[in-house]
Amino acid sequence: MSARAPNSLAFRIALLVVFLASVVYGVSSQADDSMVGWGGVVSIIVLAGGFAFAVAGHAQRETQRQANRSALEPITELANRIQQLTERNSQLQRSNQVLEQLSITDGLTQLHNHRSFQDHLTREIKRVNRAREPLSLLMIDIDDFKQLNDRFGHAAGDELLRRLAQIMSEAIRESDLLARYGGEEFVVLTPDTGLDGAYRLAEKVRTAIAESSFVLDESRRPTRVTVSIGVAEFMGNRKRFFDEADRSLYIAKAAGKNCVVVSGEDAPH
Repeated sequence: MSARAPNSLAFRIALLVVFLASVVYGVSSQADDSMVGWGGVVSIIVLAGGFAFAVAGHAQRETQRQANRSALEPITELANRIQQLTERNSQLQRSNQVLEQLSITDGLTQLHNHRSFQDHLTREIKRVNRAREPLSLLMIDIDDFKQLNDRFGHAAGDELLRRLAQIMSEAIRESDLLARYGGEEFVVLTPDTGLDGAYRLAEKVRTAIAESSFVLDESRRPTRVTVSIGVAEFMGNRKRFFDEADRSLYIAKAAGKNCVVVSGEDAPH
């Protein structure tokens, strides 16, 4: 209904009032009772006029309500749109968090992966250079893993890696970072820890694995699994840090495996 509709309706009702008044007046004139005729006319005019104003007022209010609804529609649509965008943004943030976590996690063992370890090491080196605090590294390798893989199959090898990851996670401290470095090799970064503390932690890890039982085939017979560990302390040079840990690990392997060798030593403790 347009804004001019109430006035148009009132005008039509006014015409109806005049028509009815004329009829009443004509009838009353024929009845030769002018007072009754004019009284009827006045009554009709008053009643019809009140009705006309009531109808016009209702129409005007209805028009105003429609106008208000029309004015609110863009605001309501905008609010709905903002809510949709907010929900999509939240979903996108959750997806990005999941992707970020996947990018730093080893898919098999659920440990930190090589990339995550390197990023963490970079931050730790900056920290220890400022604070002058010790930082040590454990390089861990599963003894004879290739033979175990060939004997029991790759599925059993994968299960072994997952089990070892669990055992090592339980053996280290909350402040340490355990990562799968590649293949059957793992690393543990130990902040605020010198060689003596790192050696004790390495022995704890080695012993926990050596004393565990591993069932790798349908025979259900336990298989003995051991690890060799090389330990080094950061002395200001990142490359030398890794080289010393790797050299110690090589000595541990050559010394018969299932042992820990600390940087600077040529034999296990």
